[in-house]
Amino acid sequence: MTDINQQLGNLIASADALTEVVTEKVSAVNKAVNQAVEQSKSKVDGYIAGAEKQLPIYRQSKNQIGNVINGNLDYFIKNSAFNIEVSIYREINSGIEWEARDDEEKEIMRAMGLAGKQYFKPKIQVISMKWSGFISEENSGYTMYPNPVCSGSVLTTIASYAKLLNGSITSSWLKNVTNEWKICGEHRSPSPGGYIHAHPYVRSANGEVLFIWPAVVSGKVSLDPDKPAWGYYPGIFNDQVFETEVKEEV
Repeated sequence: MTDINQQLGNLIASADALTEVVTEKVSAVNKAVNQAVEQSKSKVDGYIAGAEKQLPIYRQSKNQIGNVINGNLDYFIKNSAFNIEVSIYREINSGIEWEARDDEEKEIMRAMGLAGKQYFKPKIQVISMKWSGFISEENSGYTMYPNPVCSGSVLTTIASYAKLLNGSITSSWLKNVTNEWKICGEHRSPSPGGYIHAHPYVRSANGEVLFIWPAVVSGKVSLDPDKPAWGYYPGIFNDQVFETEVKEEV
């Protein structure tokens, strides 16, 4: 009986050792598989990110530069249900050495991926939009949208660089805006026969927001604020790459 117990004990010990070996092997295999999956995913993500940058991006909306005429953003239609005032807050011009720029210019240009740059095109017109008198129970909160209306039959990116001074506003080219300069916006999935009214919505009675280069473009542009990729894009409706720069009329 003792011999049988000894043999049984040896058998259990061998089984335990084998189980440990198998567990270690399975763990090693799982680790190798997970590493391979992560490496493959990283390669695929890297390829997609690189491929996106190689695709041509065309602008559907007009006046990305931000020309303001008589208190209106040209080629944009405002909501008349409450007061909306649009003006040029300031201009940032090409040709100035980085060290000579003021702190606000540097803050804006860093958010646009232009840190240290002396030359760029077109000039950067910072637009101010103030609103007042919005009553949520009585008014639709949309502010303004590009005219003509843009196509939603293709994947689109709606974005701008923006900073919220006060109040609350969201959606479209001001989605995720905060009190710090950064790229804001959203992607819209394609819908056959779809169209886009690209208008931010206010959520407060009053407020003010600053923004740069608002537009609707066909294609996907990264909205990662840590890697600003939003630029000034050629329009599908204009033979000129850069629109005519117009001073605000008084």
